[in-house]
Amino acid sequence: MITTKELLYSKYKCILLKFGDCSKEINVTERYIYNLHSEKKLPFPVVKYGKLCRVHIEDFANFLDGLRPVIEKRRGRPRKIAPIQYQNNQQLHKGEISDD
Repeated sequence: MITTKELLYSKYKCILLKFGDCSKEINVTERYIYNLHSEKKLPFPVVKYGKLCRVHIEDFANFLDGLRPVIEKRRGRPRKIAPIQYQNNQQLHKGEISDD
């Protein structure tokens, strides 16, 4: 099974990723990542080379592995939850079964 780090390396062929590459992988804008970096709220470390900001591929892969899977919502109105089924509704009305 291919790991996230191997997948990223095969796609970008480098060890240090640009913010633009990271933004494509997590589906946000590049500007948003720069804003998080300036606020020091990025969840992964950043390597600076002069003015250039890069992210080590291993740190970014660990971040991606730690994300929760996205559950897709179904379209439309949610269904009603099925009511509790008793063995015999008459027993409930007579008070033989409590409604707890």
